[in-house]
Amino acid sequence: MANHLELTPKSAEARKFATKVELWIPEGKANAVKEKVTEPSGNYLETTYSEVKPNPSLPDSDFELKLPRGVKRINAGGISGRAGGD
Repeated sequence: MANHLELTPKSAEARKFATKVELWIPEGKANAVKEKVTEPSGNYLETTYSEVKPNPSLPDSDFELKLPRGVKRINAGGISGRAGGD
């Protein structure tokens, strides 16, 4: 069984984008398995999460940026060089 939370934005600015946010959170868990965001028009986006694996072990290589040869890397200060050429 899941707890169903119905949230209403307080600020008028936030209500321009969503009039209601609903979350379904299973008993004893911290993360929602379903969410529904209703827009002022009445349209809504409903998302269901399944097979969620919180905090899985990931190798450092999963966080390495692998760009094709010839792609320019641009930093806030400008062009730092070409991928693979640093």
